This record gives sequence, structure tokens and C-alpha cells, in this order.
Amino acid sequence: MVRTRLTLMAVLLALLGFALLSLFPSDLPAAEKLKYGSSVKSPTFYLPILAAEEKGIWKQNGLNVEWVPFKSGGAHYRAFAAGATKIGASMTAADIRSAARGVPVVIVSNLQVKDEFALWVLTKSRFNKPGDLKGAKIGVSRYGGTEHSYGQVVIKQLGLIEDVKFVSTGGTRESVAVLTTGKIDGVVLSPRQLIRLKLQGRIKELLYVRHYLPQPWGSHVVVAHKDLIRAEPNTVKAVVRSILQANRFVESKQGEPWALAKMMEMNRYSDKEAKIIYDGMEFSLDGKLKRKAVENVRAFLIEYGLVKANETPPVDELFTVRFIP
Repeated sequence: MVRTRLTLMAVLLALLGFALLSLFPSDLPAAEKLKYGSSVKSPTFYLPILAAEEKGIWKQNGLNVEWVPFKSGGAHYRAFAAGATKIGASMTAADIRSAARGVPVVIVSNLQVKDEFALWVLTKSRFNKPGDLKGAKIGVSRYGGTEHSYGQVVIKQLGLIEDVKFVSTGGTRESVAVLTTGKIDGVVLSPRQLIRLKLQGRIKELLYVRHYLPQPWGSHVVVAHKDLIRAEPNTVKAVVRSILQANRFVESKQGEPWALAKMMEMNRYSDKEAKIIYDGMEFSLDGKLKRKAVENVRAFLIEYGLVKANETPPVDELFTVRFIP
């Protein structure tokens, strides 16, 4: 009888346990992923992101991250303004312009040291040195964008501001198309968009924009929403730490073959094209961004009428070093 009662009690306890398990299942959904955006799908942006994902770096730092690539900086910042993404990869100039429009963003880490933009012309054109640009028509994706502002600073320093015309083509592909047909004389773009034409001998770099920009300069960076910084500073720090670890891997001897293969997969580059693009990149290994670099970009944007001085936050509100390891 005692054994029967004990058996009955064990059964009841087991049933109670199953009931409780049904109320509190062990297979709970995973924590919501942190959305990490990038303005475009360029190697500078996606190599650290994919390295962090594929090499387990996000996980090592306690993060569950979803990459959200956009087709333009404008789309990226609309997502920031709406709170759909709160951290990601962008460019310093775009960050400052967005902050001037009221988007609550702060630069939290450097991503790449070097600006890659150049002014490209047809190899068989009359343009052999920067001074030859007098009377040229230069294509940019849109007026007021990064390409246009970079072109303006170059032309101004060459003393040709009255002698060069800028033409809005509507997009990067359109710029390349009208250049190759000879309807414009040059374009302001990065090598990753023109590497095939360069290797075919159809185009050449007439000049590099960085030689005409004030130094130091802020290029590709990691930017975060002020809400995320305020509510989850440890998350921001973990993201920065992860990206820098990924940068070190991408720049390492072990990481180079992986990076080249990834670029060939993502952009359909040939071996040679991928190697040239890879060698031209210089990822930040410590995340440090000089205050003067941000100051120079801010002053540049104000000078060229891309932002209003009274609407643009001061330098010390545009970036922070608190999350750099």
C-alpha cells in the first residue's frame, strides 16, 4: 500500500512537472538580434562584418548580430532616424550631414584609415595631368553628394572652379556608362567600382582625392544611435571590439586568402581584381579617430554648403572615444 501511494505520488509529480514545462518551455526564442547596418555592400564594410560572423567573433563577445546592408547612405540614415537600425558602418561626411539634419548619431570607432576616391578619365582622352581638366565635364551620381563635394574641393584647389562643369548622372552605374561612351570627361568614384575597366586599359586615375583634402581626414567609420549608447553602452563597446578584432583578422596573413575569396564571391571580382582592391584598403586596427579629422570634415561640409554651421553639432558631440578598447 505504501509503495502504491509513493508510485501514485511520483506520477502526480511527473504530471505536474510536464504541466509546468508546457507553461515555461525550455525552447524559448533566442534574444532579438542586434541589427548592424552598412550604407552599401562594399568590401570596406562587409569584410569586417562577415569575418565577425563567420569566425565567431560576434559570439565571442556575447553578440547576436544581423547584417542589414542598404543601397545608399540615405536609406541607411532613414533607418537610423526611424530606429530600425541603431549601429552600423558609414562614412564620416555622411554621419555629420545626417547629424545636422537631426538624426541622433555619434561616431564610435574608426573603420578604415584611407579614403579611396579618385577622379577617373578615359585612357585615350586628352587628360594627362590635373591641370588638363579645364573645360571638362565631370559626372557625379547626384548634386550635393560625396562625389560632388569631393570633386568641388579638387577643382577649387586647382583654380578651375569656373572652368569645370559637374553633371548629375543619377547613379554610379550611369556615371560609368556615360564616361565610357565619352559623353562626360571624368567621374569621381572609388576603385572598387571601376577596377575591371582599369585592368582593361580603358580608364585611368587622373588624381586621388585624398591629396586635396585637409589632413587628417575621417573616412569610413562605425556610427551608433544615441539611444543605443545611452541604454546599452556595453553592447556598443562589444560591437566596436568585435569589428576591430575582425579588422585585424582581415589584415592578417591568415585573413588575406579568406578576404580575397569573399570579395570574389560577393562582387564577382577576378583574382587580380580582388587583390588590387584588397591591397588598396587599410583597415583601422585600433579604432582611433583623431578629433582633428572630424573637425576637418565638419569644416569642409560647412565651407561647401553641404551643412549649415548653426545646425551642425560641435565636433565633441559628433564622435566619442569612450568605446575604443
